[in-house]
Amino acid sequence: MWLLYALLMVLGWSLAIVFDSLLVRHYEKNPFILMWTQSCFSMLFLVYLSPLVVLEPAWMPLLAVGAVIAYFGDLVFFLAIDRMDASVFNIAWAILAVLLGIAGFFLFGESWTLTQALAALCILAGIIILSYWHRHITPAAFGLLVLLAFLYAPGNVVQKMALNGGVPLLTMMFWFLLFRECTSFTFPWCMPRFRRLMAHFIVKVDFTFVWITGFVVATYFLGVFFAAHAFAAGPISLIAVVGNVQPFLVLFLAWVLFRIAPLYASRELLDWQSVRVKLVSFCVVFVGMMLLAV
Repeated sequence: MWLLYALLMVLGWSLAIVFDSLLVRHYEKNPFILMWTQSCFSMLFLVYLSPLVVLEPAWMPLLAVGAVIAYFGDLVFFLAIDRMDASVFNIAWAILAVLLGIAGFFLFGESWTLTQALAALCILAGIIILSYWHRHITPAAFGLLVLLAFLYAPGNVVQKMALNGGVPLLTMMFWFLLFRECTSFTFPWCMPRFRRLMAHFIVKVDFTFVWITGFVVATYFLGVFFAAHAFAAGPISLIAVVGNVQPFLVLFLAWVLFRIAPLYASRELLDWQSVRVKLVSFCVVFVGMMLLAV
């Protein structure tokens, strides 16, 4: 059953990435505005769930710090997705996997075997193939992927620490998401320029933007929901392997969206040279993730 949950997790997060790319390409490129509008939906959902979770005061400070750092990672997310194809963007998760492997070795006493070293080399090889042969990725854009992985890593480490400390999975995820969404909702209002941009943005926003934004938040939270069930029912290493089919699924969904509604297509180059390089690099990365699972 965990495999079904993991696949539904990947589907939810893949849909969120594709439609986030659509929003950035066709509606708004300012990450503060996009994140604020999405946080409006997220806060409503989290407030609705709040009676179902318990308070964990001992872990609040660390979860808050990890969530705030992840918020800045979200800012980089929107900057990156404006500069590269939605499927290419997923390579950041491979970099994150290597960083978390290193953190597990130094912080949690996890062993680093020869197989894991080979896995890391495969992942890095896939990244090099993508960055070197894919003509539409600039060094600056690739640097955003590396920065994104480094900004998301602390949040993952804090969550792992909380779980090891006995915090229930759903409780930990709720408080982490709540701190991050509260930051996303309140922080931009501290900037006068944001208030001016919002006044202009509210005038031009249409129902399609609102609908797509709500859909992005819904699919993301569905991904989180199924991830929680997958982690509760199955081995985390194998779930991580399943998660790395996400680039393939993002590429497929971007193609489907292009065929159905080309005017609203996400940013995704689909010529033969681009698709070939992406598939080769993703396959190499997937082999690396399978080795990590072993």
